Amino acid sequence: ERPDPTKIVFDMPGIADGIRHHTSTGVGFPFAGWYVGPFRMLLHTQPLEALAFINRVLDHAVNVSTRRVEILDDVTPESSLEVDLPNLGRRHLAGDARAWSWYRGTTFGPYPCISALLSLEVAIDAWHEVGVPLETVTYRLLEHSNNVATLGLAIGFLVRHLDEVTTELDAFLTQPAIWELEFGRMVGEHGLLHAQRDDPEVRGFDKRRYSLADVATALTVQAMISHDDARVAVLENLADQLVANATDDQGM
Repeated sequence: ERPDPTKIVFDMPGIADGIRHHTSTGVGFPFAGWYVGPFRMLLHTQPLEALAFINRVLDHAVNVSTRRVEILDDVTPESSLEVDLPNLGRRHLAGDARAWSWYRGTTFGPYPCISALLSLEVAIDAWHEVGVPLETVTYRLLEHSNNVATLGLAIGFLVRHLDEVTTELDAFLTQPAIWELEFGRMVGEHGLLHAQRDDPEVRGFDKRRYSLADVATALTVQAMISHDDARVAVLENLADQLVANATDDQGM
């Protein structure tokens, strides 16, 4: 769907934020789910093509959503993020705090986008289980992404596999905007809105409510237990970079 975002005032019938609604099959049809829509089969049969397709859908949705807010509320929302992506360089990602948490189904958004992200989370866990490294999974997720929703999913994936993480999260731990977005997501985990009931059998289920402070603490403790002084020094440097970046953001 490609409606003209400048003409969107209210949702058109069957469309939300430029994305066609799921087609309901009757009473009890879920708002969203990893098994709803074509995403599961696409990711199974043509994973890389499906991943690029999902990112195009998400890119479109966040851009239309942002424009819609501007029209309805006559304000310019905080709707983008300049971020350094590992092995991909600095990139402008569209979307706001709401889109960041779409993969958790704890904020409002187009249900097909939420379903796509839920399907993608199942898929990337499966890829990793058969031996695809964390770094490769993260790279593939972000390779063609220009939206914050996919980055939120990628960081959530790494946090759930925190016991395997080495340096994959380092680039994100120095960026204050990501800490802020993750804090908002963590708060949402305690809310009542969940588009899909969480499965406690999911790998790293217990880490769903981790903040980046919890993540940094866990990485530091693990390095200290392992007597890895070099890693402790790296983490100390990351903390210093975070403070410096936060100071720069505040114009101090």
